Order: sequence, then C-alpha cells, then structure tokens
Amino acid sequence: ELFIKKIEEESLQELLYTIEMPLIPLLYKSQNYGIKIDEKTLIEQTEKIKREQENIYNTILQYTDPFKEHFSTYGFNPLSMKQVSLLLYDLLGLQGIFKTEKNKEFSTDQQSLNALKNKHPVVGLIAEYRTLSSYLSRYATNFNKYIHNGRISTHFQQTHVITGRISTIDPNLQNIPRNTEAFSIRSAFVADDGYDFVSFDYSQIELRVLAYMSQDQRLLEAFLHNEDIHTLTAAEIFNASLENVSKDQRQIAKKINFSIVYGLSSFSLAHDLGISQEQAKEYFTQYKKTYYGVFSWIEKIEKELSKTLYVKTLYGRKRYFYELHKAKEKAHTKRAAINTIIQGTAADIIKKAILALDPLLASYNAHMILQIHDEIIIQVPTKSTKEVIEKGKIIMEQIVSTWNIPLVVNTAQGNNWGKL
Repeated sequence: ELFIKKIEEESLQELLYTIEMPLIPLLYKSQNYGIKIDEKTLIEQTEKIKREQENIYNTILQYTDPFKEHFSTYGFNPLSMKQVSLLLYDLLGLQGIFKTEKNKEFSTDQQSLNALKNKHPVVGLIAEYRTLSSYLSRYATNFNKYIHNGRISTHFQQTHVITGRISTIDPNLQNIPRNTEAFSIRSAFVADDGYDFVSFDYSQIELRVLAYMSQDQRLLEAFLHNEDIHTLTAAEIFNASLENVSKDQRQIAKKINFSIVYGLSSFSLAHDLGISQEQAKEYFTQYKKTYYGVFSWIEKIEKELSKTLYVKTLYGRKRYFYELHKAKEKAHTKRAAINTIIQGTAADIIKKAILALDPLLASYNAHMILQIHDEIIIQVPTKSTKEVIEKGKIIMEQIVSTWNIPLVVNTAQGNNWGKL
C-alpha cells in the first residue's frame, strides 16, 4: 500500500505499469533461455589473449630492462601498483595527475594511465596488459563456473543502474570486449543449430535523444538529413569543409559530442584527448556556438534542478539529487543530472522496444538473448532471419514515431556473436 501510494505521489504509474512490470517476465524468459557456448573456441580465444599479453609484456621489457636493478628478481610486474609507480614517476620522471585517496601519492589506476598515455609509450602498454589480465580473470577463464549443459545464463537487473539501463551479472556479459585483430571472446557465443543471431542496434540514440529534448535546430537538421553528426561537429569546430575533415578531427568531435551526453568536463576531455585544458575549453566554446540550443536546454534543466532537486526522463523516470546544494562539485552533480535525462530516456526507449518486439519474436520462435546498452540481440530460426530483421527494424524505429527526427536501427546477423 505504501509502495502504491509513493508511485502515485511521484506520478510513476505509467513507467511502472507500461514499461517496468511488463518487462519482468520477458527478461526472466531470456535469462532462462541462455546462450550456447562453444567451450573449444573459448579455450582457443583464451590462449590467444595469453599470447597477446606475452607479446605486450616483451615489449614492456624493452623499456624497463634499463632499470631492472630497481625491481625484484622476478622482473617488472605491470600489475604491481608499487612497481608501476616507481617506473613512471621516479625512474621515467613523468608528472602524475590523479592522487590516491589513502596516501595522496600519484595513482597508477587505469584512469591515471589513460591520462598519461601520450607521455611515454610504456604507459599505454601497461594499461593494455592490465586490460588483458582483466579479460582473462573476468571472462575467458571465469566463464567455466557459469556453463551448464553447454549454455550460459546471465542475470538481468532492472534497478541496479540509476539511469534505468538494464545490466547483467553472474556473469556480466555487457562488458565483453569487441573483436580485436588478436582475439574474439564473443566468437565463443554461438547460435543453436538451425538458428542465427541478429543484432538490432539503435544508431546514436543518445545524441538523437539530446536533439529531441533540446530541440537544437542544428542537431535536428543533421539527423533529419542523415548527416554524419561527428563529421559535422568537426567541420564546425575546426572551421573546415565536410570533405576536408580528417579522421583525427572526426574522432575529437565524436568525443566532444559524447562529452555532453556523459557529462564530461573540459578537464576530463583534455585528459581523454591528451591536450591542454585551454585547448579543451576552446573546443567546448566552439561547440556551444554551433549547438547553442543544447546549452540553452542544459541551463533550463539546471535551473529546474536547483528548485526541485530532481530530473526526469521523457517517460517520467525520476532521479533525485538531494546532495546538490551540499555538494563540493556542484558542476559534476549537474552534469550527472543531464546524463540521467539523456541516458535514462534512451534506456526507457530500449525497454519499450523489447516489449514491442516480443509478439514478433514469439510468432517466429525467436528469443532475446542479450540486451547491451543500445542493442538487442536475438536468436531466430535461420529460415526466418530475413523476415524478422525487416519487421523488427520497422518496429524499433517506430517506437517514437511522433518525434520530429527519426530513430535509426542498424542490423547484423551471424552464427556467432563475434560476427555481429
């Protein structure tokens, strides 16, 4: 009774009864269905990761061998915080950026390494070595305990991520890395005999949500005319024609576009791009001139937040920021609020898409096997793959048919996840 009363007080009835509650049995069904795993391929990919890690370690040694007397008889260990700190800050003389909470020394965590990548070649190698170690412990060698009768069943969570995104645990299948030239963990996840995997992936959904919510005319025009939003932003920032935008310039523009969505500051952007804070601020200034409607909307949201201490998605999902007036980093809290609206609305759209797809999947004996951020992956009988792709794409693109910009869904198919 208290729960129902609270739902009514917060005007969350539509969100609860038309999205969240109907989604429960669908996620439960997907969870029980599971995904077939090819254990032989998993072992092969594990060995490939180990070989790649060994190659990287041998390259690291080229930089650490001149200092080997400073390390133990076992040699340099890239996983040792102490040894990495000694190498980077004492022996190589790099200037640290982030400090640890405990002893206020310069940190060697992944964020710190990413910020220092452009300062010395060994930094990126150490970061990559650690990433591969994480893959081995979290995925490749850890999957065995989750395999039952040749399948893995992840557990879907609806309420763990505060923005409303669906997450997975035991095991977490959402963070499995994409294919690299050296290995593909995803290729070990295979379709059942006579079936295909099909991916439905919303294209740039969060930027499209930003365009709709802010009604920024330049963003709206870009999506209406199917322009490449990152190339367009690069052209504006670097004062270049669309034809002359370089790959590096487009990549910078892409990070700036998503910095608005994910609430990155100019400080974070500077470290991500390996540039000065002054340059990052200049990029933001140029961005504001181009997409002034976005920042007018942000200012409006921030004013409302200061009064109400909450924001809500397009479908009514609320997040309170009671700490706003007490927070030392008010700017960070405000950026988190903007991210909540954008990512939360995108998450709600994904959930609506799952619900809308279910009757189609049921009629073709198809099953949703994974939901990852902006993507839904299903298993469908091979004979019906083409029909389901055509019909599913239409269903997902019409979830918000009343918008003045289109949603676009990209599709892919294959007999294993690595081919999507």
